[in-house]
Amino acid sequence: MLTESQKHPILLPKTDHVVNLIITDYHLKLLHAGPQLIQAALREKFWILSARDAVRRVVRKCIPCFRNRPKLAEQIMGELPKSRVCPSSVFHRTGLDFAGPFLIRSSKGRGSRNTKCYICVFVCFATKAVHLEVVSDLTSRAFIACLKRFVARRGRPSEIFCDRGTNFYGASRDLRKEFSQLMKDKSIYQFLTTENINWRFNPPASPHFGGLWESVVKSFKFHLKRVIGTASVTFEELATITSQIEACLNSRPLSGISNDPNDLSALTPGHFLIGKPLTAIPQVPIPDDLHLCDRWRMIQRMIQHFWNRWSNEYLTKLQSRPKWRTLQPDIKVGDLVLIKHENLAPLQWRLGRIVKTFPGGDNRVRVVELKTESGKLLRPISKLCKLPIT
Repeated sequence: MLTESQKHPILLPKTDHVVNLIITDYHLKLLHAGPQLIQAALREKFWILSARDAVRRVVRKCIPCFRNRPKLAEQIMGELPKSRVCPSSVFHRTGLDFAGPFLIRSSKGRGSRNTKCYICVFVCFATKAVHLEVVSDLTSRAFIACLKRFVARRGRPSEIFCDRGTNFYGASRDLRKEFSQLMKDKSIYQFLTTENINWRFNPPASPHFGGLWESVVKSFKFHLKRVIGTASVTFEELATITSQIEACLNSRPLSGISNDPNDLSALTPGHFLIGKPLTAIPQVPIPDDLHLCDRWRMIQRMIQHFWNRWSNEYLTKLQSRPKWRTLQPDIKVGDLVLIKHENLAPLQWRLGRIVKTFPGGDNRVRVVELKTESGKLLRPISKLCKLPIT
């Protein structure tokens, strides 16, 4: 039998402060129940217009419920920088990252000890060309020597972009610690100043800002694990394998294979380095009777042809956004947020308040400065959860 209140429920609007208080009261009495249980309990006495939307709106603003299941902040994916979409010399703007440590043998034969080494990864912003260097350790002397080898063989870059040591979530603890110490060495910045190279860091805890070189590290490890496996190699053997992997990475197609039967060669980073893929077979020699001016024009036409293909085939592929496709309201100064920690449960995440925002070129905020109980932090919004407090 239906009760009198069920037969004649009290009619309530969906947007009213009193209605919100009633829904909140039921939500707390039912021990932070979900919208369906709250709606079923309310219908015994009340009939709220658009009850499902009203209940969900109140539940979303419940702080204890939000802290148990926080939602990370998002913003539409920004446009690529000019260095990614404008033609330039190879490695003019370069991304840098480290992989390792890898164990190698100090010498061949019995009694040899295992030592650590690292792989320094350089990647060109425009052409995705890759340069790999084996580094014996992460001291400032070894790192500067690595940079000198890179500059001598690939040319001097105008800017080098790099993650901070705290961004190496996929790397070992030793690599994060040693790289953080390395970046504090003043001799490195003196060398960069002498060479007129600008050094730029991505925000802390934002490895997705360096997705260009993170993908190269992943591809390098893919080949290395399948070639070496569990074998122990020497420094020279690892350097040889690394150079061969570099050739493979520079021979990867930048875009899909063309359906044109006359186009037998896909555009690769190697075309911008030596005019062809690094794994291509040798071509027929050019006759010596070709005039020097004609040969120069032929080379210039080849270079222009590669850049035209780069613009028509590669740039069009960069237009799509794999995620973060919708425009969201910006986080503002004064907002209270939760700071995501990879190794802690959501209830243990620290609180922080936004004290400064850093809008991008499209005036959308993706990096902010936070004030916490231990000091100020710089974080991307993808690591923050804005509390539903109005």
